[in-house]
Parts: sequence; structure tokens; C-alpha cells
Amino acid sequence: LLADDLFALLIGRLIAGVGVGLASVTVPLYLAELSPPKSRGALVTLNQLAITVGILLAYLVGLFESGDQSWRIMFGLSIIPAVIQLLGMFLLPETPNYLTVTKEPKSRNKAFFKKTMTGALIVGLGLAILQQITGINTVIYYANQIFELAGFGTNISAIWASVGVGIVNVVATLFSVWLLDRVGRRPLLLVGVAGMTLSLLALATTFWLNIPSESYLSVISLMLYVAAFAIGLGPVAWLIISEIYPHQIRGRAMSLAIFANWVSNYIVSLTFLTLIEKITSAGAFFLYAAICGFAFYFVFRFVPETKGKTLKQIEKDLN
Repeated sequence: LLADDLFALLIGRLIAGVGVGLASVTVPLYLAELSPPKSRGALVTLNQLAITVGILLAYLVGLFESGDQSWRIMFGLSIIPAVIQLLGMFLLPETPNYLTVTKEPKSRNKAFFKKTMTGALIVGLGLAILQQITGINTVIYYANQIFELAGFGTNISAIWASVGVGIVNVVATLFSVWLLDRVGRRPLLLVGVAGMTLSLLALATTFWLNIPSESYLSVISLMLYVAAFAIGLGPVAWLIISEIYPHQIRGRAMSLAIFANWVSNYIVSLTFLTLIEKITSAGAFFLYAAICGFAFYFVFRFVPETKGKTLKQIEKDLN
């Protein structure tokens, strides 16, 4: 907020990034360990809902940019929820699982390297990586550029379209919160990933055929893609990752999955514009559609149903 040069800005972003990384691990883990089995899905998914609301607010701030210093307003506004969160953390109790684990440090160290952990690690790392390499954050980070490529004439029109994407993201996540403890995790994942695949195929086709109504078809395809992600892979991946690990290693294993997720996020966001340049917009989205197709197979083949089970029951099933 107070940075006067690039170095100070990067340091601030680094510190903020560390904070976000820590929250990415601890919030879903904490919610999963405190929640009763019947409502665990909805409660853990509230974390993803809060993220989607934050994304929407960031898009809305873009509508009111005025000058080169407008980025300071965006960073300044984020201080408010950060302070509220900091103060609220002093009132939070420790989870029973954590209190149990701290009494058995030796078994915790050994449990991480047991062969029976292989299945859980594959599922957790697979979901964490696939959540990113299916391309969702190319849409979140580059929404304005994508809409300009699709034919929106002005930057403000592209920003309004991005706001529409943000609204769809929030509404679909709310729908997922309502459904999770009713229909289960696997059905939402499978339907969501299938929807992402079909939407990306439609989006890639609009760019490939270069038809007159391309811009509107692109918006519809992109919004359907975001909705499918928000119903399935977005919230459900974090929920399952927070459920499948034994309590002795849950913190470490989730940290590993989150690390893989952020590395994948970085790679995808770094390569997206290069992909568009090398293989065109259509080629890039066809590639992401193919990855979504593999994600469908992965979920169908490896991901267990965890609805209504205690964390100990899930641990027993995986072992």
C-alpha cells in the first residue's frame, strides 16, 4: 500500500503470499477437523465461497480504477478483512485432532512414510495439481484479455464481462455448498469436470471457427466453465484433501498438496500467454479440455466418496 518502488512492492507481495499460503493450508484443515460428518462438506466449502467472493470484489474494484495509483485502493481495502481475521483467530479453540497428534510425535513421523499412505497421497496431490492445470486461473487472472481476444471492443466491456464471471463463480459455489452433503463428493466432481471439458471444447471451437457471434458464445462458454469448476473441482478438491489423510500426517500432507497446487498455479499462469502465441487461443483451450478429460478419468478411478463418514472412517477405508 505504501510502496514507492518495485522492490518494496515485491516484498509486500511476498509477505502477503506467505500469509495466503499459510491460510490455504490451515483454514480447510481446521474446518474439517472441527466439523461434524453430516455438515463437514458445507462448512469446509465456505472457505472456497469466501475466496470466490474475494475474486468478485477484486473484479468490481477494477470498474472504478482511476489513474496509476488505483492499485493502492485495492490493497488498502484488503487490510480490513485481514485485521478482522487476525483478531478473530485469538478466539478460536484448538482442534481435538491436533491435541491428539502432539502427544504422539514419533508415530506421526513414521506414518508419513508408510506404504498405506500412497493412495491418499496420490489422490491429494492429483486433485491439487489437476485443479490448477485444467486452466481455471487462466480465466481468473486473464479474464479481461480473454474477452478482448473474443471480440469485446473496449476494456470496460471486458471488465463487465469479468464481473459476470465472478458473479457466476459465487452463485455456483453457493449451489455446491448446498449440494455437497446431500449428493456427495464424487458426483459433484464428475459432473463438474465433465461440464468443464464440454465448456472448454465449446470455447475453443468459437475461437477456432471465428464465427460472427463468437464474443457472446465465448462469454457463455466461459461462464459455464467457471460454473462447472465452482460446483465441482473448485470446492470439492479442497474438501477431499482435508478429509483423506490420517490425523498424524494431515497437516504435513495438506502442506505438500497446497505446495503442488501453487506451483501448478504458477506454471499455468506463466505459460498461458505463451501458449496463445504459439498454438493460438483455440489450441490452448483444446489443451485444457484434454486435461479436463484426464481429470474426469482420475476422479472416476481414484477418488473415494467421503460423504457422511468420520475422518477416522475415511482413513480406515483408504488404508
